[in-house]
Amino acid sequence: MKHKPHKETILTPSISVKPKSTIPAGSNITIHCDGAKPREMVILYKNGGKFLQQQSDNSTAEFIIVNVSLKHQGSYFCMMHSDSRISNHLKIEVQEQDRIFLSSTPRGSILSGSNVTLQCNGTKREETVSLFKDGELYEQKTSSGSAVEFLFSHVDIHHEGTYYCLSSSSKRSNTIYIWIQGKLANDYCYECNCDVN
Repeated sequence: MKHKPHKETILTPSISVKPKSTIPAGSNITIHCDGAKPREMVILYKNGGKFLQQQSDNSTAEFIIVNVSLKHQGSYFCMMHSDSRISNHLKIEVQEQDRIFLSSTPRGSILSGSNVTLQCNGTKREETVSLFKDGELYEQKTSSGSAVEFLFSHVDIHHEGTYYCLSSSSKRSNTIYIWIQGKLANDYCYECNCDVN
């Protein structure tokens, strides 16, 4: 009795992505190309052009893309190098983050001893909004609506600097420089521990 030769099972290629195909900008994604032969070169195409290539581990090749941006948006598919088998197509959409806006009341130079309100506009409810001064975290609040206010009472030289807002769902805001007008000598000496006659 003759035995029929063993016929190699050829898998149909498929493509998938984790965590999901619609993601916010700045996220990381992993694209899986399944159906490859062991240690086969797998080519990932984006919008019809070669994008990345990776050798498969058993039957799968993984492509990790970090810090995705709008340039990563498009239609993807996998091709197996040995026999040009092609997977289904996968559309990846990148959602650009909104930008909040920082404003100051009053505007321009601020008279020493005055009150100043910095307002971060465009926030979402129940998210943490951070105010930075000269690149360092200055104060945090939880938003109860579309804006968060930071109130400075009796401002002096220590409030002078560059400010911006940041929230978990947005890009960094514009920057505002607060300049204190009519700074008192005592303000400077408080900082320097000097004596005033």
